[in-house]
Amino acid sequence: MNYNVSNLAQLLRDPSNSSLPWVPVCTMLIDQILSGFSNSSTPERGTSFSWENIFIPLICFFGISGNTLNLIVLTKKRMNNPQRRLEKAASVGLTALAFSDLLFSACVFLYPFFTTGDAAVKSNQLYLLYYRLYGISAINLFLMTSAWLIVELALERYIVLYFPLRAKCVLGIRRTKAVIVSIFLASLLATLPYFLKGKVVECQDLDGNTMYQIQQRWQSPTTKNNMLTMYMRWVWPFIAAFIPLTLLFFCNVRLIQGLRRVPTNTKKLRSKGQPISAANNRITLTLIVIVFMSLILVTPSEILRLLNPYDMWGEPGHIAASVANAMQTINFAFNFILYCTLDVHFRRVFKHIILGHCIKKSRNRGYGSDIMVLHINQTSYPGLRLRICLRPSELKPCDFNEGQSQEVCCVPHVIL
Repeated sequence: MNYNVSNLAQLLRDPSNSSLPWVPVCTMLIDQILSGFSNSSTPERGTSFSWENIFIPLICFFGISGNTLNLIVLTKKRMNNPQRRLEKAASVGLTALAFSDLLFSACVFLYPFFTTGDAAVKSNQLYLLYYRLYGISAINLFLMTSAWLIVELALERYIVLYFPLRAKCVLGIRRTKAVIVSIFLASLLATLPYFLKGKVVECQDLDGNTMYQIQQRWQSPTTKNNMLTMYMRWVWPFIAAFIPLTLLFFCNVRLIQGLRRVPTNTKKLRSKGQPISAANNRITLTLIVIVFMSLILVTPSEILRLLNPYDMWGEPGHIAASVANAMQTINFAFNFILYCTLDVHFRRVFKHIILGHCIKKSRNRGYGSDIMVLHINQTSYPGLRLRICLRPSELKPCDFNEGQSQEVCCVPHVIL
């Protein structure tokens, strides 16, 4: 039997398969794909569908993968060992930013699949309603959190560049963690009206079956003009987007100017016996590019949020909003490529994770038998054995096994 998309959907709807927990989700995804292509007969509709249901989820998939890799690399002990306190504080901020971007990408990835369909659903599809109820709120929460985390990182870099002697007294890992927690709590408080504006209620369909749908908590004849709606339409975008973007613009200008005067600061620090770290410039350059990408990719979406293009421009407004949302999603999805391009240390640690895993796997399979064994100075060092690596001067001692009390075992490790 040949299975195309249509009969696959019928197969999944078979009551005999209802015991499988993934059946409702698979059925829903196939239904959304079928309905999306059937409703995309016009070029405008097809373009809008492509951006919302194909490109944005694809970008989010790369965002989930990339930010997961960011978390793995940034939390690796090898990444933080050679860093000083200020660089470690910056790494903590970048880790929090990667986690927020990961959650943002995950929430946006589910949006085209969970927000279409009937307004009322059955009890076995309540997850659809809860995503519709809290999904946009979670997206706004992580959007605001990421924006203010970038502001916090930019301000830290500003202090390091312009007040290097005071930076060690003002900045630190504990302070950075406290600021990160404060940013998340403040973002949650500012986004709370989005979480509270609706609720799930029971209703009956025409056949008398129990259904569930979303109902607004505060409904009145002037719902469009009440204080809550005005807050979400005008106040929240300024708190969550425009104020951070404005601060980032001025911080970026000052950071670029600060990089040009780094030689002056370096001479001043060396004259006072302070150690100089090239990681400061590397982190600052990376942050400048992150801020620049945020300004370019996030601003159009936030401007369209205020203009409400759906009512003003009709279907072209839908296309413009979809493109702007895709640009905003790119800002949260491709930091991994940025880190690998600009940060040499990040790239080395990532290579160490990948290549180290491959070498460890090959060693466990017994592919290390061709390593040379060299006996040196048997008189002074009886039984001493060294396994030659890529660089003989860089050997990594391993643990002793039974019967090796008279020898030192050294195994090859990755040289980057």
